[in-house]
Amino acid sequence: MKTLRLLLIAASGLLLAPGGLPASSLKQTTESEAVRAAAGICRGRVVSVEAFRHPVHGGIFSRARIHVLEAVKGNFQTHVTVVQRGGEIGREGESSGLAARLVVGEERIWFLALRPDGTLGVHRGGAGALPAGDGLSSMLAIQ
Repeated sequence: MKTLRLLLIAASGLLLAPGGLPASSLKQTTESEAVRAAAGICRGRVVSVEAFRHPVHGGIFSRARIHVLEAVKGNFQTHVTVVQRGGEIGREGESSGLAARLVVGEERIWFLALRPDGTLGVHRGGAGALPAGDGLSSMLAIQ
């Protein structure tokens, strides 16, 4: 029951996230579509974020290590790695409007996508990495 409640509240948070939602499509997505489309959903804390130059795609990407606190959809190891476009290396930076802004220590609800190359990404960018704070975590009542 607690997991179902987490799933429903996290999915509804996609529509209620403060500051708007970045998206690559104008098509509206329902909560159930977002849940179905995600390869996995979990609550987790950002442990580290590091930028690197992608050897195949070129450009700067970021690799974030996430400590999984609770699995909602799918099976997870204790830690997962999420890769997304954008980051800073030295004085050079690159950004993507679909990248989630990740800060070490933040707890989020993660809607994850599995890419063809086997890496995990955040499904629908920042819209798929909802902050667990700002009242959302208290609504989830996870202890």
